[in-house]
Amino acid sequence: MNTKTINGIKYIVYEAGMVLSDETKSYYFENDLDYDGDLKCLYLYAIKSVTVRGNQDVRGNQYVGGNQYVGGNQDVRGNQYVGGNQYVGGNQYVGGYQYVGGNQDVRGYQYVGGNQDVRGHQDVRYLIVYCFCKYPIRLDRDSDEIKIGCVSKTTDGWNDFFDNKQTISMSAEDRNYKKLAAALNAAIAMRDVLKVMNDKP
Repeated sequence: MNTKTINGIKYIVYEAGMVLSDETKSYYFENDLDYDGDLKCLYLYAIKSVTVRGNQDVRGNQYVGGNQYVGGNQDVRGNQYVGGNQYVGGNQYVGGYQYVGGNQDVRGYQYVGGNQDVRGHQDVRYLIVYCFCKYPIRLDRDSDEIKIGCVSKTTDGWNDFFDNKQTISMSAEDRNYKKLAAALNAAIAMRDVLKVMNDKP
């Protein structure tokens, strides 16, 4: 088994037929990868393009020099770099910063914990806003629906809900309730960001 060290991280050089399902191991790909299944690893470093037919779970950083296709959900706990285009068929979570040199198409919701730099066109319908609250707030590019936790209402519906101190599972005097009420305003402002994200450059 050959290995390669980059920036102090020891990678296993991928060989055809390897099973990529160990979150404690890091992998280096010299050639295009077309992986038919779920991929799980610690760090991922690919010189060329990467195709994952199932879900992808990278516990550290990911570097892909070419294009990237993920058929299912993508979870990258660290930073993410994609030199070309990126397609994610499900939801996308990136814990650190994200750079995509080409176009980006995310069919589910998207969360990026750090800075995001997408040089091409973005096609992202859902955006998740956390704002240090008990429940995430999901925005929908294509409708006026806002989802807080597992409950969906229109923007006016949520404004009325908080203005009238309506409750579902917590008191209106609860700190978590007050945080959600304040975070709603931030989320509504973020809808404009979501729309700009999807404008063609």
